[in-house]
Amino acid sequence: MRSLSSFIVVIVAVAVACSFGIASAQTANAPSPGVQSASTPQASPSVDTEMRELKLQLTFMQKEVDTLSNLLTLVLGFVGLLTVYGMIRDYVVSSADGKLTDLWAKGESTRQSQANDIHQNFLKSSAETIRLVNDTLGLAKDASERAATATERKARTELESLDYQAKHLLTRVPSKDDRALTSNPMLRTELEGLAERINAFDVYRVILDDRISLTPHCHFVRGMHAHLRQHFDRAIESWMMSAMHEKSDNALKASSYYWVGYENNNLGRFKEAARNFEEARRFAEGARKYELDRIAIESLFFDKSTKVEDALARIIVLLNEVEHSPGSGDIVSVKDQILGTAGNMAYVHGRDRASKADQVGAKQAFQQARDFFSRISDRSKWSALGLAQCQLQLNEDVDLAREQLQRYVKPAAADEFVKRVEHRTKALARFTELVCSLATSPKDSPEPATIYSQMLDALGAVDNRLTVYSLRQRRNVYKDEFQEDALAMIREATGS
Repeated sequence: MRSLSSFIVVIVAVAVACSFGIASAQTANAPSPGVQSASTPQASPSVDTEMRELKLQLTFMQKEVDTLSNLLTLVLGFVGLLTVYGMIRDYVVSSADGKLTDLWAKGESTRQSQANDIHQNFLKSSAETIRLVNDTLGLAKDASERAATATERKARTELESLDYQAKHLLTRVPSKDDRALTSNPMLRTELEGLAERINAFDVYRVILDDRISLTPHCHFVRGMHAHLRQHFDRAIESWMMSAMHEKSDNALKASSYYWVGYENNNLGRFKEAARNFEEARRFAEGARKYELDRIAIESLFFDKSTKVEDALARIIVLLNEVEHSPGSGDIVSVKDQILGTAGNMAYVHGRDRASKADQVGAKQAFQQARDFFSRISDRSKWSALGLAQCQLQLNEDVDLAREQLQRYVKPAAADEFVKRVEHRTKALARFTELVCSLATSPKDSPEPATIYSQMLDALGAVDNRLTVYSLRQRRNVYKDEFQEDALAMIREATGS
């Protein structure tokens, strides 16, 4: 529009210039009045002449007006054409802009519609995908749950079988022999086989999380197996799990705590063992309570911080209590065990008195020990050994004592060495053979030296954490002290 305005201004300027040029030309061509009066005579012009001049001037002026009118008409016509052109151009531009706007709006609307369609299709596809994934997961979950249910059902069936066999095994252990599971070859073999199955099941049980747990009897069997493998802390852990299991009965609790105390005794934790036996007594019944009292007192005796006289006094009190209890087979058996423990304590007390040159006190202690051993109704190798040693110390029935050692105690010890699997028990069996050999063999016999060497071989296989029962001190001691006690008994017997 700016160029159009400029163009109109230029046209108007040209028209004005042309009009001025024409007017100037016409003025120049008209006769000048001054000149005419100078060349004509000085007479006054006539009326006709003035009329002709006026008509001539009027004619020139009329031509000039016509020229300007034509030029103005031309300019106005041109301006009108330009105006119409501008209006048409504006209309066309405006119409084109409107169409472009409409086209852009329609395009934008189409793009938005397409975007919405794409978005809706995406949402539908996503929803369908999610539905398919959920359906797949649901199928997988159902299959997994069915598999887990089947696995759990199978595991529970296996656990029931293991629990039944564990209970059946423990019912075959004699009430008077707590260590039959380790000393009886048939029971020990069955125990090991069952324990291996339980251990394998426990590994398989991990995939079932906490839905299935071992029964207390299975824990007990695992503890016995760990004990035989000398995994002492693991054995104690299994027995404690058995004792503290919510489904454990009192009898199993008593047995579990007993074995925890037994293991602690073997490891030299005597005071802790005494507490374990006292805990076992809480769940025991009848004569078993007295037996656990005896073992607790003996464990304190093993601890050298306990005076022998104090331990002996406590065991005598227990003996009197048992003797006033109603008689039964179990009570008689427990009484024999208490008499044996009392005899061992009195024997050690006699050796202490003798080491301090208190011959009178030593003789009284040995006589007391002899009386305890002689009152035992069910003679075992240990009571026979104790009685024979007291007789030799007192120099009473020496031949009978040596015969008992040679014909009964020594073969029984050799048999135990063969049958028992625990290295510490094998070492004790060899020590027992050595004591018998020293008492019955001539002083120049090589037999004691041979047995001593065999004892050292057995002792070497004992775990350094364990204690071994010394026949010289009648208590559990560590390996180096056990060996020293054996050498001391050799020196005493040979006088070297």
